[in-house]
Amino acid sequence: MSKIFVYGTLLNDEVLNIVLGHVPVQTPARLKAYTRVKVVGEHYPVIRPHEDGDVAGALLVNLSASDLRCLDDYEGPQYIRENVQVELPNGEFEQCMTYVFKTEYHSALSNEPWSNEEFREKHLEGFLSVIAGED
Repeated sequence: MSKIFVYGTLLNDEVLNIVLGHVPVQTPARLKAYTRVKVVGEHYPVIRPHEDGDVAGALLVNLSASDLRCLDDYEGPQYIRENVQVELPNGEFEQCMTYVFKTEYHSALSNEPWSNEEFREKHLEGFLSVIAGED
C-alpha cells in the first residue's frame, strides 16, 4: 500500500470520491522546502522547491495500485510522482510520494499563492462537474 501527500484540489473529499470512488484514510501533514502556487489561468495549484517553503496538506495512506493509477490519470502528464518526506502533527516524519509539476511546464506558474478555502468557495462546484464529466 502506498502513501501520497496531497496539497491542492485533492484535499477535498468530494474530489477524492470522484477520482478514487472512495475517500482514503488521511492525516494532516506538512511538506517543508516547497511552496504552493497557482497555475496561470487555472483553479488548481502546483508545488515547487523553495528553500523557505512550507506547504500544508494531507497524507493519504493505504492507497492501492488502482488508486495510484487513478491519481496518475487525474494529475495528468504535466506531473511526476516524487519521493518526499512530510512532517506529521506529532512531529514524526513520514516517507511518501507527491505530485510535482515537471520543470518544462514551470513557465505556466504564477507567484500567487493558492488557497483551498478560496477554491472551495469560488470554484469547487464547477470543478466537480468538470471532473465528473457533467460538462
